[in-house]
Amino acid sequence: MHMIPTNNQPCILIVDDDPGLCRLLVHLWQAEGYQAVSVASGMQALTRLKQGISGKAALIDLVLLDILMYGMDGVETCQRIRSDLNLISLPIIMLTAKGDLESRIEALEAGANDYLTKPFVRQELLARGQVWLQLGQEMRQRAAAEASLQRRHRELTALYRERAQLHAEARQMAEIERQRAAEIEQTLEKLRTTQEQLIRAERMRVLAETAAGVAHDFNHLLTIITNQVQALQKECSAGADTRGRLDAIIQAARDGTEVVRRFLDFGREREGAQFTPLDVNAIIQETVHLTRAQWQQEPARRGTPVELDLQLAEALPAVNGNPTQLREAYTNLILNAAQAMPQGGQLTIAAQRENDSVKITIQDTGVGMTPEVQERLFEPFFTTRGEQGTGLGLMVTQSIVVGHQGRMAVDSAPGEGTTFSIWLPVWVEPPAAPAESAPKAPRRARILIVDDEPFIGRFLRRSLEGEGYTVVIAQDGAAGLASFQPGALDLALVDLGLPDRSGWEVLRAIREQDAEIPLVLMSGWGAGLTAEEVKAAGANLALNKPFEFDELLDIIHQAMSKVASV
Repeated sequence: MHMIPTNNQPCILIVDDDPGLCRLLVHLWQAEGYQAVSVASGMQALTRLKQGISGKAALIDLVLLDILMYGMDGVETCQRIRSDLNLISLPIIMLTAKGDLESRIEALEAGANDYLTKPFVRQELLARGQVWLQLGQEMRQRAAAEASLQRRHRELTALYRERAQLHAEARQMAEIERQRAAEIEQTLEKLRTTQEQLIRAERMRVLAETAAGVAHDFNHLLTIITNQVQALQKECSAGADTRGRLDAIIQAARDGTEVVRRFLDFGREREGAQFTPLDVNAIIQETVHLTRAQWQQEPARRGTPVELDLQLAEALPAVNGNPTQLREAYTNLILNAAQAMPQGGQLTIAAQRENDSVKITIQDTGVGMTPEVQERLFEPFFTTRGEQGTGLGLMVTQSIVVGHQGRMAVDSAPGEGTTFSIWLPVWVEPPAAPAESAPKAPRRARILIVDDEPFIGRFLRRSLEGEGYTVVIAQDGAAGLASFQPGALDLALVDLGLPDRSGWEVLRAIREQDAEIPLVLMSGWGAGLTAEEVKAAGANLALNKPFEFDELLDIIHQAMSKVASV
């Protein structure tokens, strides 16, 4: 343990079983003019804090506490500081090498005020520490002021009994005490709100990071599904029923692509989805059919049937929207309605025109909701279904409605069911754009495709060769660069995520050898590559996975047309 400081500067207690890190942190804080001491375990930390309370050593103003330690870990140490020593206002910052969301939430629930992930940045550690030192000092000052006011109040009460003329002063001081207490309560409420916001923001950040990885893997799989089904459609002479099923698979893959893009919307803004004029009644009927197993068949098996009442007005005007997103929104509301009727009931879905909007209502006769639940209904991760719910469905639904320039409302009461209402603006046909002359069809090209997924490579080779192109396939960056010879190829398509190096590196290396060849960057990380990012990599165009074969042909057509027009 380092020597106990004796001056009046704020004192920081560092609790970590890594001696090197302790020395580094002690030196860091002392260099900023603070006192700093370190201990190597949770028990030593409790002992040092008791010494400060009893006056045997300097009082601690801030604790930097490592989570992973031998014996008593940081979480238990934090809990005992709060419960055993009753140091409620002492600021505690957790230091952890574990970056998962559960560990961070566990630390905050144990009583920590903040946390930092190792390795941390010196300036961030100092900045956060200084903020909490200031907050701790203000809370102690307010506690001291409150204690002073309480002592004064007792004195005035005693004087009141002795002297009747002091009664007015006693009442005045009582009012001052009440106001100060209200200020302290407001301050504590702000601190609690800030802590909740930190937890929510961290959850959203982790979700965004997870979304990027999930999008990449799912888009690869969806690309394979889409390509293989299209190959079947092209090669087999199946009947109408089989072709209808293949079309359904393609539509499901397209919807899956949109769901992945919606998933990415949680963490960062993405390019808008494609909107077209839609028949609201058709989308509702499709959704009812797709969800029939959940709202009709499953309750019927349990002996708690749900009856459906469709009230869809005829000749409704079209709305401007994305069919996949609206199906997702209606699905969330229909499934919520079914789950709210555990004893069965009636599900009513209505659509009608209301001024310049189409109003859609989804009503159930279920258990209903309290006003308190309704206030938090659209918060991320809020759910009344425990582990069975994610707390994301209604937030996604509201996001979809707002993205369609619509609005959403809920009307509910315990025991009286729930009604969700959605208003979507009526589609207005834009003025016709002047017709553009179609570019000349490019000549058949010699194409290099660099992609580590064998199914995608085989499909693209077979399909493009069937269109008259010459195709060279490489499954990693090294093979792609080895296959490239300036002048021997007319076009290169390179995947962003390769096993040995990134697609950025491969594109730049090709561009260094040939300044004229058109390059296309393929990505399974979801829509969102900006024109600046594509240009910086040396590419001319970008192609997002999953893509359909017609999209690929269009990209090749565009790339070769640009070259032909130069």
